[in-house]
Amino acid sequence: MNSKVAYIGLIWTWLLLIAFVTPVAAVTRVVEEVEVLSVAEGVEIQINFNFPLRYMTHSPARAGKLLQVELRSLFAASEMVELSGRKVYSWKPSAGRPLRSLTYDGDAPGGPQLLLEFEHKVEYRIKGGSDPLRLTILLQPQLQLQPKPLKAQPVVVVPAPAPAVPPEKIEPTPPEVMEPPAVALALPYVINLESALKPIDMQLPAEREDLQQYRLYTTRFKKGGQNWHRLRLGFFGDKKSAQRVMLTLKKEFPEAWLSRTTLEERRDSVNTALFEPAPLVVEAPAASMEEVSVTLRPAEEPVPVLPAERRQQLLDQAEASMVAGDYQRAALLYTSLLQAEDAATRQLAQEYLGLARDRANQLAHAKAEYERYLQLYPDGEASERVRQRLSALLTARSTPKDPLRKAKQQTADAWKHDAYGSFSQFYFHDSLITDGETRLAQSSLRTDVDINTRSRGENLDIRTTFIGGLENDFRDNGDDEVRVSSLYLDIAARQPELSLRFGRQSRSSGGVLGRFDGGLLRWQISERVSANLVSGFPVNSTSETSIDTERPLYGLSFDFGTFANRWDVNLYIINQAVDSMTDRRAVGGELRYFEPTRSFFSLVDYDIFYNKLNTALFNGNLRFLDNTTLTLSADYRNSPVLTTSNALQGQTVDSISALRRLFTDDEITQLALDRTAKSQSYTLGLTHPLSEKLQVSGDVSVARFGSTVASGGVAALDGGGNSYFYSLQLIGSSLIKEGDIAIVGLRYSDTDSSASWALNLNTRYPLLRELRLNPKILIDYRDNKNDSGNRWRIRPAFRVEYRWKKRLHLEFEGGAEWANETNAGQTFRTRDFFLTLGYRVDF
Repeated sequence: MNSKVAYIGLIWTWLLLIAFVTPVAAVTRVVEEVEVLSVAEGVEIQINFNFPLRYMTHSPARAGKLLQVELRSLFAASEMVELSGRKVYSWKPSAGRPLRSLTYDGDAPGGPQLLLEFEHKVEYRIKGGSDPLRLTILLQPQLQLQPKPLKAQPVVVVPAPAPAVPPEKIEPTPPEVMEPPAVALALPYVINLESALKPIDMQLPAEREDLQQYRLYTTRFKKGGQNWHRLRLGFFGDKKSAQRVMLTLKKEFPEAWLSRTTLEERRDSVNTALFEPAPLVVEAPAASMEEVSVTLRPAEEPVPVLPAERRQQLLDQAEASMVAGDYQRAALLYTSLLQAEDAATRQLAQEYLGLARDRANQLAHAKAEYERYLQLYPDGEASERVRQRLSALLTARSTPKDPLRKAKQQTADAWKHDAYGSFSQFYFHDSLITDGETRLAQSSLRTDVDINTRSRGENLDIRTTFIGGLENDFRDNGDDEVRVSSLYLDIAARQPELSLRFGRQSRSSGGVLGRFDGGLLRWQISERVSANLVSGFPVNSTSETSIDTERPLYGLSFDFGTFANRWDVNLYIINQAVDSMTDRRAVGGELRYFEPTRSFFSLVDYDIFYNKLNTALFNGNLRFLDNTTLTLSADYRNSPVLTTSNALQGQTVDSISALRRLFTDDEITQLALDRTAKSQSYTLGLTHPLSEKLQVSGDVSVARFGSTVASGGVAALDGGGNSYFYSLQLIGSSLIKEGDIAIVGLRYSDTDSSASWALNLNTRYPLLRELRLNPKILIDYRDNKNDSGNRWRIRPAFRVEYRWKKRLHLEFEGGAEWANETNAGQTFRTRDFFLTLGYRVDF
């Protein structure tokens, strides 16, 4: 199969998808794409959203088999997307990547959330960031929070003493070349107790007789032009033996860390020893290193060399040093992280140690660190990065002797092809009983298809995506509905850096307001500047299977950054027409800032046709040292977004061309202004971990919806006053069994029309590895302010999920709702019984 055949096959695949788009389609997708990548730190999960979402909090805080991420929409759901519903997403499977399933649940009582299930317990870090269209989760290796039983410690072997030599034949050895005991030479590990600018003269605690078998000594090193001193305790034959002793010294030396010494340091330590141990030698009849041994005393409990919190602090400090250009300090921090217990941290530290040396122009050291990384970790995406850096370093130091050869033509062997996706079918049933009368509210079968292909060559990356589904409505008056969520071809070239995505797609930046049929061309002009050209036709609903050519849009945007490893900027101009009239013409921009403990996203959109501010948005996150997270959101906007199409609201016609037969163009633009209200909202949220298994979160919001005026036969709308919303959640994880989660939530709202509260309990429990139970219950009450009416309801539900051989996912959910509503002196009783049953196959 040559490259031409590969191209033809991809084109035919895409054309076949277009040909069969009528019988197959999909429900609205909140998540556009999921990528699971191997990086130096471990495994990175990149979740790309179709619409801007605000990260609120997650639980458990640090590690678990099930991760729950709370989200909120940055825009009103009615304007952007219906956030309700539940959807399981697929990604390219790969060995060694522990993500088992990823589910979006828009019906969760506390708001939209993501649920990530892993094959085993993992440590993770939510990288979040300033981009509301992406959430990044870094997975680190499996934790061992419960120490394993200690194995018998390795035996340190030393030779028996040589036969006695007459005193007159012994030559004195000068102190500067005095040999330490043989044990010291054989044991490479040492505990670094303290570092200081002044010489250190300290003895071990007198009551610590167990430490008298070790040597206490000092060393010197140079940093930043200054001479530093280290106090060290040694020596140990293996890392675990040293770490057990280090634990017992944490009270006197809280910053102690473990290091592997050189033979030269062990030899020289005898000259700077503050305390010399008694010789640890046991006599033997022969001088064989295999026949005589000394056993070191084990401690009672093992503890990781670097606790998780301390390890994360060092990682953050090292990252900050790299950003600030203090490469010497970064190198020191990454060197200390080489002693971390988990492999992913050591791998990350080894990679960035080489990079720090490289940027400090310590090329020989950088070369050595890069080569050591490739010896330890020869495979993986990070290894490719290191090879490129090493190659660049060697190339920069050498002069090519021969002219560069012309690149070889791409061959079939250079192409790599992947295909993955899912197929699912779910049946939904909902029966309502109101005052004894039964009504079938829902009886439908939803079929979803998700197909992704990718072909990668030396210079090209070609992708196709089709996400679709069909909903069959079995009610007497029901209509089948076909939906198309995504259908596009994506071609990206590396030289020059150009990419083109053509087809049905979603974009919520650069002034585009969501889904459209068309093309997006991106050109990476330089390392920090890229240009984007977009053209197409907006899609109001995924049920639209034809292209609405009466509403063309085109726009140009530029991305700048990242500057100082923190700042990104986007500027755009966009024009949209409707039936030969200007629908929207706007300029705007986005400003994003990110660092590990704080970030914000801001957006301004101004309509230069109507001379009105459309949107002004700010969303920020601040994380404190105790992992308390503060979020702030401020939002001012036109609702809905100001467009000429708003003039159709309340009219008897459904197109601008028909409206132009009733009103002039100036009158239509005024109608659009009259139908557009202004809204503003402010939210303050706080999340605080109470313990490793418990955390509490809450937020307070105030919102105000503006009024509209009467015109064109449409009545005015009174927006009312301020509305207040309060929520509080207590989240527990792994309370009964590893991987379980329980959420107790309380919400209260106070609006012009009513006051209401809601109490919910949502739990997930892994009964078996393949079987998960999800009981939940919601109780709420509403008191109307305009009359004496009220309403209460109770809604219990139970979900069962079973996964068979990783690729087949079975699901059942059943529940009921009892509601009583009193209005104008009458009471209405409603009973609702619902169930969902289906399966999903990944391929």
